[in-house]
This record gives sequence, structure tokens and C-alpha cells, in this order.
Amino acid sequence: MFCIKKGVSRLKKFVICLMIIMALTTVTNAGFRGFPWGTSLTDIKSSEDSSLQDENDNALCYRGEVAGIECDIFYSFTDNQLTSAFYLITESASRHADYFFELKDLMDEVYGVVDTDYRWESETDHKVYKPNYNLAIATGRLTLIANWQTDTTDINLISAKTPFGVITTLMYRSMELYHLEEQARKQKEAEQREAKKKGL
Repeated sequence: MFCIKKGVSRLKKFVICLMIIMALTTVTNAGFRGFPWGTSLTDIKSSEDSSLQDENDNALCYRGEVAGIECDIFYSFTDNQLTSAFYLITESASRHADYFFELKDLMDEVYGVVDTDYRWESETDHKVYKPNYNLAIATGRLTLIANWQTDTTDINLISAKTPFGVITTLMYRSMELYHLEEQARKQKEAEQREAKKKGL
């Protein structure tokens, strides 16, 4: 379940699982990956150990892992403050239900067990695809969602088929600062509408 090879002793499995859970706890209590909400882009760029793939004035993208699964790691900034971040898994389109429940089990250990929201495209899909959730997600018939909250952070885990492919994403948002990101987005949309009116 945690990508641990057969033959590993129970004690080693326990230690590995404990390390993963402790890492997840540190991530959220501190913001994301040890960086408090509000941290500047420059400070994260100078301290993040993963491989930098892309960047602009409001975002950083790295390549790394979450719970042993390869993924992209995104940081989003508003007014040079970290306001949200997420892990994006695009590997192996046929395994995203597995990824979802592996991550959910870990998150449940840290933040308490929450229900999974099974969003089927139709009632008949539930009968046809259960229990093959991997295939259901890969074909766009099922979306899996789970949500946790701390005093500072809103966390969402989603597995779904999108126009860009099949993804699993674990998203973190600052409950205090995320409104800045929303305000910036609405302002940008208003500016785009105004430019369109002027024919720019």
C-alpha cells in the first residue's frame, strides 16, 4: 500500500509508515512542506530541495514525491505570500483510485477519518464499475473527493479525469490568506473582460 517491497520486516514497515505520517503532519501544521503560509517566493526557492521545473512571478513548480509517489509540486503566491499549494500526480492513468486511497489512509491517520465522496456520472455506473474504481476514474465515470481542515489549512484530495488527463491532486489552502488569491483572480478576470470590450 505504501510502495514497500515484500520481505521488509513489520518493524521496518512501521518505521517507514510513521515517517510518512510525521512528514504529512509537519507539512500541514507549518503550512506546506515546512513553509508557513505567507512565506515569500524567494525564501521557498532558496530552501526547497526538490527539482525546480518552472516558475513565474506567482508560482513555483517542482518535481518530487508525496508518500513515495512521483508528482509535481506547485506553490502559489499572492502579493509574494504563499497562499496555496498542491501535489499533482499524473503518473499511470490506471492507478489513480489506488493513489487516492493510499493518500487518504495517511491523511486519515493524521487528521481523523473523513468520508469519501463518490461522484458517479450515473447510477448505473456505480453498478457497472464497482469495485474497479481505477477503471471508473480513468474513463471519467467516477470522481473521488475527500476533505480535511485544521485551524490554518483547508486540505482537499481529488482523483478525477480532466481535459488534461487523469489526475490525483492533494491541495492545501491557507484559510487566512486564500482570499487574497481569490481577489487577485477576480481582478484579473475583470481586467480581461475590460480588455475584450476594448478589443485589445
